Amino acid sequence: MKKIRGALNQSAFAEATGIPQSKISECEGGKYPSVQMFVLLANYAEKQGQYDDAMWCWNQAGIDRTAMLSVGGYITSGPEWNKAYSAARAEAQTAYPDDPIAQHRMATRIADRVMRMKKK
Repeated sequence: MKKIRGALNQSAFAEATGIPQSKISECEGGKYPSVQMFVLLANYAEKQGQYDDAMWCWNQAGIDRTAMLSVGGYITSGPEWNKAYSAARAEAQTAYPDDPIAQHRMATRIADRVMRMKKK
């Protein structure tokens, strides 16, 4: 938690994350965070560009990273891009069987390339 908090004091971090300062103090003293706290920490870390920390916290909260990445792409893109992304996922899963982040990155690059080619 201290790594994500950075230079903020506990009070400012509590305000920024929505986690009570007393809970931050408890966790920094050794108590394991709750699922809700992990989600709040992940959301804060993502907003700060601390993507590895965000993914780790979401994982600790039990959120399936692969599903989250797929849904995120679906929400932010149109149906044609989503179709290209879904087709590219199979290739990406073969190339990176144990790395959902690499699968997402590869499928995204392929889908983006397909969409650029369609625009030409």
